[in-house]
Amino acid sequence: MSNNTKKKGEFGSRFGYIMVAAGAAIGLGNIWKFPYLAYRGGGGIFLLTYIVLAVTFGFALMTAEISLGRKTGLSAIGAFKALDKRFSF
Repeated sequence: MSNNTKKKGEFGSRFGYIMVAAGAAIGLGNIWKFPYLAYRGGGGIFLLTYIVLAVTFGFALMTAEISLGRKTGLSAIGAFKALDKRFSF
């Protein structure tokens, strides 16, 4: 194995690692800070509505996608193409 080949799971450069670490830190900060600020600013009902809708619609869509994939045995694009020709590119 030569020195130029990369192992799977390694970063290609130091810049890539720094960008991933910064993205994770910023993303986690937004996940924790946004609900707190929304609730503090009077947006608690928005958060409650968002969570209820995300769970109900998310569960329904996830169940539909899993059942379609099991029925057809194809990938996501192939399953929708098998469902109806209008969904193909």
